[in-house]
Amino acid sequence: MGQSVSQQNFQWIHTDEPHTTRRKAILLKHPEIKSLFGAVDTSLNWIGLLLVVLQVLVCWTIRDSPMWLIIVLAYILGGVINHSITLIIHEIAHGHNFPPRYRSWFICKLVAMVINLPIGLPVAVSFRKWHLEHHRYMSDEVIDADLPTAWEGR
Repeated sequence: MGQSVSQQNFQWIHTDEPHTTRRKAILLKHPEIKSLFGAVDTSLNWIGLLLVVLQVLVCWTIRDSPMWLIIVLAYILGGVINHSITLIIHEIAHGHNFPPRYRSWFICKLVAMVINLPIGLPVAVSFRKWHLEHHRYMSDEVIDADLPTAWEGR
């Protein structure tokens, strides 16, 4: 299954940061896309809360079911719900769940923490800090936490 490593180090390229270059090219070709930047969708709050309730209700409903059914539903339904929740937490980190005039970071954090409940690990609040740092210092090999470390690249 390809368990050998073909090179011992990262491949360093000396071109522009690819996200910026790609964004400029897309905006040149489709300037109408700029109207979607910073879009606000307040339904994210309600969808997130609905997913939390759904996850809890499913867990309560199947509590006495055979283990094989619990595992199948946890993998399929739980995986989809948890992935959806992480996407909503991502949008909340950018502040896309409230219009700017009503946006309070305290309320955003509170909503994110409640929506985070089914995941089991408290990631919502710290995710915002690291994710916004990732956007600010994208491709900086020291600061950008989304880049693999030398240990991960070996």
